[in-house]
Amino acid sequence: MSWKPEKPKTRKAPAAGTALAQAIERCEAAQAAYDAIPDDDDAAKQQLSGFESDVVDALARMPCASDAEFLERLCYLLARETRIFGEPHGRAEFGSIVVAVDRHINPAAAR
Repeated sequence: MSWKPEKPKTRKAPAAGTALAQAIERCEAAQAAYDAIPDDDDAAKQQLSGFESDVVDALARMPCASDAEFLERLCYLLARETRIFGEPHGRAEFGSIVVAVDRHINPAAAR
């Protein structure tokens, strides 16, 4: 009998209405608003960039109801950071993921 690799499981989006789904929707809305600003409007870009960062930070710091929800959050954050900064390379750009992992592993340390 030969061994066959498992078929990869398809990731599902978080269930609509959950706190995680709502937080991801806020992140996507903030990013869409930022993307809609003309490139020459530096003041608006700067203002919305700060807002978008705050929304992502809130997502990274929120508690998750389960390990599965935590993994969904990590997948979203990794995809976001990769879209913005390229493939992971060990620098600070992937800080939101580090914060999310820390909050999940050390919930008592949440500030």
